[in-house]
Amino acid sequence: MASLFFTCPTTHQQAPTGIEADVQSLRAAWKATLNVKCPHCGEVHEISVRETYINGGLKPISLGHLGPRRPSVSPPGQPHRRRGWPRERARPF
Repeated sequence: MASLFFTCPTTHQQAPTGIEADVQSLRAAWKATLNVKCPHCGEVHEISVRETYINGGLKPISLGHLGPRRPSVSPPGQPHRRRGWPRERARPF
């Protein structure tokens, strides 16, 4: 079992729900909502189970190895084409 956390909507800080859960219990309660008293702002927040997370379950990743993003805008006067889409072909009658 692991502790469930949420992000306080007021302070944007990580806060514990006080609930221990495993994959099966999360799946069973996926559509439920929780009323949790926040240790950061003191308010009671209504949090969907879908908004909770297991601390350490998601690790930040770096996308720096991909390099800078190319703009998705076509040069002026040219129609925008998405990469990988087939170009229009003449259809036979």
